[in-house]
Amino acid sequence: MTAQQEVKQVTARQQEVRRLAANEVLLADGSKIAPGVVELVGGIVVKTYPLTEELPRTEWVRGTIEIRLEADSEKAYIRKL
Repeated sequence: MTAQQEVKQVTARQQEVRRLAANEVLLADGSKIAPGVVELVGGIVVKTYPLTEELPRTEWVRGTIEIRLEADSEKAYIRKL
């Protein structure tokens, strides 16, 4: 594998959406979604919304997902019960 192929592979992985669902999502503005979904790309929150149906490729996490504003982007943290 060439260095250019490795860079493309890493870049593609960073663009993949990781979808997490939890019983409670605390947003940076203090509001909450219960139950909620958080979508991440490269570790950055790109979307949050209420969970209304089972979604494919969704990771269920125990506890609460807390979203914090850090350095002009929102990051998600999982607080375990």
